[in-house]
Amino acid sequence: MPHLIASIIECCGLGVYCVIFWWLGLQSLAKPSRAAIDQLMRLRYVLALSLGIAVVALAVNVWMAHGRFAWADFPGWGQLTLALLLALLLSNLVLEFATLQPIRSSTLGSPQVEPALLVAQRHLLCHCVLAVGLWLPWLATLF
Repeated sequence: MPHLIASIIECCGLGVYCVIFWWLGLQSLAKPSRAAIDQLMRLRYVLALSLGIAVVALAVNVWMAHGRFAWADFPGWGQLTLALLLALLLSNLVLEFATLQPIRSSTLGSPQVEPALLVAQRHLLCHCVLAVGLWLPWLATLF
């Protein structure tokens, strides 16, 4: 039963995180504008909490199942999922601190904002691809 609860918490955390990114990514893809980036900056606390909760729930679930956290304890699809999750975490850190921070700290009419917005939109779309990749191995186990 604790494994099920940890798995549900993990899926809910990743679900919230990925749905927000997919929604903003689709908005950015349909009509590139600052609106999606502004929403992303406003939702940063929700995103951080949901990703953090998912990672902690995953670690607790693995620890309860194996009594340790070793790469070899994961099946092949689990290793792929964990690698994608780690890539998503790193991408999230880069997105937050290297990509969005210059936009936050710049003034609204600044000439440095436009190139930073383009970089942020590209990174947002790449992050969405990673989020899709995170769910594919799990969805493949359902069929």
